[in-house]
Amino acid sequence: MSETNVMSTVCAFPLIIVILWQGGSCQSSKMNNASTSKTESVPTGIWGGRGIRMQISDSGASLEYDCAHGSIDELIATDSTNRFDVKGVLVRERGGPVREGEESEGESARYTGHIDGKTMTLTVTLTRTNETVGTFTLSHGKAPRLVKCL
Repeated sequence: MSETNVMSTVCAFPLIIVILWQGGSCQSSKMNNASTSKTESVPTGIWGGRGIRMQISDSGASLEYDCAHGSIDELIATDSTNRFDVKGVLVRERGGPVREGEESEGESARYTGHIDGKTMTLTVTLTRTNETVGTFTLSHGKAPRLVKCL
């Protein structure tokens, strides 16, 4: 083997190691991202608790509170830690009939939560003011305990 061939082989060897190492680290990075971005739909149906009823479908949810109602117009899916964070709307209500011209389109809200088996912890926060409307504990398949405003 000539001195030139030996030099080119020796110089190429570290390059091959770097390429293999980068390829492996990229693959490892892709695998890590896949595991943290795992999503799973929240079980559909009725979720109920004190002061709240949530009807979850494949395309979002409708919510009813003691003195409000709301909606989520996107799939509610959890990440690898069983948490979710979705956007929706909250419409405040008051007792008595709705007067002409009084209807409200509601306020933008964030619905964040955690699922643990058949139990959900849900926090509702108004987007514009960052006001927390409430934190609720709901159970899948359980009837809500609502007391409508007077």
